[in-house]
Amino acid sequence: MSRSGPPGPPGPLGAPSEARNVLAIKPFRQLWVSLSLSSLGDWLSLLALMSLAAILTEDSSRLVQYFAVSGVVLLKLLPSLLLSPFAGVLADRFDRRLILVVGDIVRGLLYISIPIVGRLDWLLIANFLAECVALFWAPAKDATVPNLVPRKKLEQANQLSLLTTYGSAPVAALIFAVLAAFSSVLGGLFPSLGSPEADVALYINGVTFFVAAAVIWRLPIPKKNIEVAAEPSVLRTIWEGLRFAGTTPMVRGLLLGMLGAFAAGGAVIGVGRVFVS
Repeated sequence: MSRSGPPGPPGPLGAPSEARNVLAIKPFRQLWVSLSLSSLGDWLSLLALMSLAAILTEDSSRLVQYFAVSGVVLLKLLPSLLLSPFAGVLADRFDRRLILVVGDIVRGLLYISIPIVGRLDWLLIANFLAECVALFWAPAKDATVPNLVPRKKLEQANQLSLLTTYGSAPVAALIFAVLAAFSSVLGGLFPSLGSPEADVALYINGVTFFVAAAVIWRLPIPKKNIEVAAEPSVLRTIWEGLRFAGTTPMVRGLLLGMLGAFAAGGAVIGVGRVFVS
């Protein structure tokens, strides 16, 4: 009788069998659907808000239009710079499923309110608030994945989640391009919409977050990590993280490099919409 050799190392996530194995786990598959919708909503909101900011300032000077469009990108990144040390620590002290569900619902309501109000100041405020909510949503999502998949499949699950986060960007761009192509048709169907493609995109965005919240509500997510016996204080945890980042050359260099890359990307995105126009 022939005997097969030992199994080789797992292939990359691009292999269909690896993705199928991870998605065969029903709770993770449901979470992945929710993450896909949330990621799609995030990218779609970025395109819609930049377009709407340019439309709301089209009667102003070009400089005001530059600041409005760049302000959308700035306010999407500003909460991460100011509040990210607190978000991860606080999110782990509350019910994770509640954080995910409430976070998706609140973001959906904020994005739907933007075309209803139709003002630039509320657009920027709602954008900032939505990103603040996302700061608490993201660590709760990351801490949930290990509770839904076996440890040996955790790497593939994380890779699939990362692929979904950035892979939904071209899908969101395609949806927004289709809406923009049919903007005159949408304007005829909905005369009350000031900018049909951006308004409809934000309404679709809100619906994706509501569906994502409904999917997560049904998942068996534990409230918090039961393996943690004693938790340090919030301030002590933040201080230790900052000290480690400041005293470790590799981490410090990585953070500086990321800041430079994000600054360059933000500059391109901020002026791209107005430049194309």
